[in-house]
Amino acid sequence: MTKKFNCNIRVTQKQIVHYYEIPQVKKSVYEDEKEKFENEYYYVGDTFLKILSNGKFEYVKERNLSTRMSNVTIEDEMEDSSGKKRTRMVPFLCKWLTDPKRKRYERADFIPDRKSCPDNVYNLFNGFAAEKIDRDEVVKEETPITPQSRINNEMRAIFAIRRHIGYITGGYVGPFLKYCAHIVQHPERKTEMNILLRDTGGFMAEGGGTGKNVFLEWFGNEILGEKYTYVVGDNKELYGAFNSQFESKLLVIVEEAQSKENHENFDILKARTTCQKLNINKKNVPVYSVRDKTNTIFCSNNRNPLPTRQGNRRIQAFDCDVSMRGDTAYFTKLVALLKKPSTKYYFFNYLKKYKTYDSPIMFQTNIPKTKVYRELRYLNAPKHFKWLASRIKDGLLEDGTMTTLMKDYDKWVQNEGGGKRD
Repeated sequence: MTKKFNCNIRVTQKQIVHYYEIPQVKKSVYEDEKEKFENEYYYVGDTFLKILSNGKFEYVKERNLSTRMSNVTIEDEMEDSSGKKRTRMVPFLCKWLTDPKRKRYERADFIPDRKSCPDNVYNLFNGFAAEKIDRDEVVKEETPITPQSRINNEMRAIFAIRRHIGYITGGYVGPFLKYCAHIVQHPERKTEMNILLRDTGGFMAEGGGTGKNVFLEWFGNEILGEKYTYVVGDNKELYGAFNSQFESKLLVIVEEAQSKENHENFDILKARTTCQKLNINKKNVPVYSVRDKTNTIFCSNNRNPLPTRQGNRRIQAFDCDVSMRGDTAYFTKLVALLKKPSTKYYFFNYLKKYKTYDSPIMFQTNIPKTKVYRELRYLNAPKHFKWLASRIKDGLLEDGTMTTLMKDYDKWVQNEGGGKRD
């Protein structure tokens, strides 16, 4: 006989709570100091590379580092003559140098394609500044936080930047954005193209004041990274014997392109534009080679700052729109916008998706034939080209013997061509 109970039975699984903690191996004082040291200094070849607070780096010789770290000591165990273990204070660097497990690289190089960097090479490229912006920081900045407001804010930021690029390029927004986008999308591949932003003055106004450097330095320092950007104040730096300032750079900005230095060093400039390796020459340091991924943008208030000759394939030139020159309200608003983390985040991601050219050849075959580009080619053309163009333009070119044409050419040279033949 079975007896029934009028009740419900439910089987449940209760979570087991335990308070066991896995024992942690306590690091020694030396291991702690070693970890900090190897995050600050990198042993490359026979010297040390130190990463500075701004992301840039310096090379430090062992003897200089010993002096710098002479006050960093740790306890070290040793056996005395009787076999007893005793502790003594020793310089940390001395112990680290004899550590068989110390971290060491054969050499340093600049390899933006990080996946292809060998394990024994210290890579001077570790990502763009803008890609390190926390998306949560961008979300916090926006009010109200809704998908639609975020889209609107992004569109406004991109529109404002595109408008300013239009001012500094005289309306050639597309070609300039392709240049910037290529640096972001293909940092491992040079554009092999220089850009000139010319901002000449007039009879009643000096050149400048159009915001070229406002955008360029923001793009270089905040989007690419300060350590990948270098601003040239004196054009002689481009052609000097010592060139370590150009190591591991993606963008070089020449604040004022000067005719004399650039025209005199035309061949060096052309080689710098296309070279893939850069021999670094520092004082008191043997010459070594790194990959060169530099792209150069020249700014100038001069009429003829770069040797743009016939057959040019390495220079794009744009005249700035001066309509915003001296507009304090406009530039105050622009600078405030560029300071926002969200603006940097939006523009970086915009460039990552912007359609650009896949190779330097595409940049060469798509050079915009701007007014300033044509003017520069004329200014740098041989005198007989200028004479011929002048005669065709004025309708004065006539059939004649070589003697007649040469006499006309000599007459033109004396009156309009500076008085001397090429």
